[in-house]
Amino acid sequence: MTGNPALVAGLLRPEAYPHRPRRVRLVETHISYVFLAGPYAYKVKKPVNFGFLDYSTLEKRRHFCEEEVRLNQALCPGTYLRVVPIVRTPTGLLVGGEGEPVEYAVLMRRLPVSRMLDRLVRRGRVDPEAVVRIARKVAAFHAASDHGPEIDRFGEPELIRFNWEENFAQTAPYIGRTIPRRWYEGIRRYVTGFLDTSAGLLLGRIGQGRIRDCHGDLRAESICVENGICIFDRIEFNDRFRYGDVAAEVAFLAMDLDALGRPDLGYLFAESYIEASGDRGLRRLLPFYQCYRAYVRGKVTSFRLDQVETDAERRRIRRVARRYFRLAWDYARAPAGPALMVLTGVSAESGPVLGRGLACRLGASFHPGGAVRAIRTDLEAGYPVVVTLADPEVRLEELVGVRPAVVIDCRAAVSVGGPPARALDRILRSVYARLDPAG
Repeated sequence: MTGNPALVAGLLRPEAYPHRPRRVRLVETHISYVFLAGPYAYKVKKPVNFGFLDYSTLEKRRHFCEEEVRLNQALCPGTYLRVVPIVRTPTGLLVGGEGEPVEYAVLMRRLPVSRMLDRLVRRGRVDPEAVVRIARKVAAFHAASDHGPEIDRFGEPELIRFNWEENFAQTAPYIGRTIPRRWYEGIRRYVTGFLDTSAGLLLGRIGQGRIRDCHGDLRAESICVENGICIFDRIEFNDRFRYGDVAAEVAFLAMDLDALGRPDLGYLFAESYIEASGDRGLRRLLPFYQCYRAYVRGKVTSFRLDQVETDAERRRIRRVARRYFRLAWDYARAPAGPALMVLTGVSAESGPVLGRGLACRLGASFHPGGAVRAIRTDLEAGYPVVVTLADPEVRLEELVGVRPAVVIDCRAAVSVGGPPARALDRILRSVYARLDPAG
C-alpha cells in the first residue's frame, strides 16, 4: 500500500522527531500514514484524489491538516495539538524544523488503544454509564453545531432518495455475492415505501433545526473512554459527508454497537440521546437510518472483494459484508406502526439486555412489564413496544388493553447459554418469523 517509500523511511527514523522517541511505528490507511512516536502520533495525508477527497497538492494537504485540527477540538479537546511542517535537511527529514516544508503532519496526543469503545465492547468491559455519557456529549455537540440553509438541503427527501439510489446501483454487482437478491429487493421496497410516505416527516426535521454539521463517521472505534469521553476522527475532507439529520448520526453508532454484538448498548445510546436532546421524533427515523448505515457498511466492505488476492480474504470479506446487509434487512422489517412484543421468562439480568437489544433491532421502545402507562403512551403514539416479563403466566393484554403481536417465552433461548447476543439471535428469528412469515 505504501506509495512514498522515501517519506516513510525518513519518518521512521527516531532522530526525525524533536522529542527523540525510542522507536517509531507506522500505521497506514488508504488515505494517510500515521507515525506512532512515543506519546505522540503524526498523521500525514497521502497525495491522493478520489473525487470526494482531494489531497493531491501540498497546499491542499496543509489545508486539510488545519481543518482536521480545527474540527476535532469540539469533541476531542487536547488531542489534536497542531499542524507541523516536515522539512528536508542535510541529515534527512525533520519534523518541525526550519526551512521549506516538503510535507505537513497533524500532531496528536496518542490515545490508549485499550480504551477504544470497540475494544471495550469486544472484551465485555463497557460500563453502561459510559454509553450514557457518550450520548450526552453527542447531544450537546449537535445542539451547538452549525445549521442553516446550506446544511438543511442535506435533509431534503429527494437528496436522501438520490443517496439510496446510488447505493442500490453500486451494490447491484454484488447481488448473490455479498447480498442475496431477496434482501436487496426487500430493502429497496422498504426504502421506496418509506420515502414515498415520509416526506412530511423528513421536511419537518428541517423545520425543527435537526439537520446539522455532525461528526460524519461516528463509530465505536472513534471513541476513547479515558478520564472522560474523546470522540475523534471527525471528517474533514468533505463537508457534505458531515451534513445531515442528527438521527442519521445517532443511528450510525447504534448500528455499530449492534454489529459488535451489543444492540442493547445501541438502544441505550439512542434513548439516552433522546432524553438529553429532547428529540422525541428521532425514534421514528432510527430504523430507516440504521438500515442506511448498515447498508453503506455492507457496500463499502463489498468493494474490497475486488481488491484482495486470496480466497481466504475474499471469504472473510463476504462474511463481514453479509453481516452488515443482514442487519440492514432486519432494520427494514421493523414494524411500521404500533405493535406490542412481549418477552417472558426473563431474569433481572437478562431482561434489560434482551429487551433493549430487540428494541434496537425493531425500532421500538422498551419497558419492563410494570410500566403500564408508558406502554400505553408509546402504543398510542404509534411506536412498536418491547416488554419483558419474568412470569410467563402474566397476560399483559389484560393490563394494557392491547393484544400482543408477538409473545416469546425466552427460557429456552436463554438456557442454551452463551453470550446475550446469541440468545437474542434465537429470539429474533422467532420474532421475525411471526411478524414477517415471508422473511
